[in-house]
Amino acid sequence: MNYEYGPRHGVTKAVIYCRVSSKAQVRRGDGLGSQETRCRQ
Repeated sequence: MNYEYGPRHGVTKAVIYCRVSSKAQVRRGDGLGSQETRCRQ
């Protein structure tokens, strides 16, 4: 099979996976919301 990806050949899909390991990450501003925002940029 020959697949071509990118804007000229259809939809490019991605999965964003966010997780927080500790409360310290949340205190530093690395919570789920900020991670998702950075990934979507």
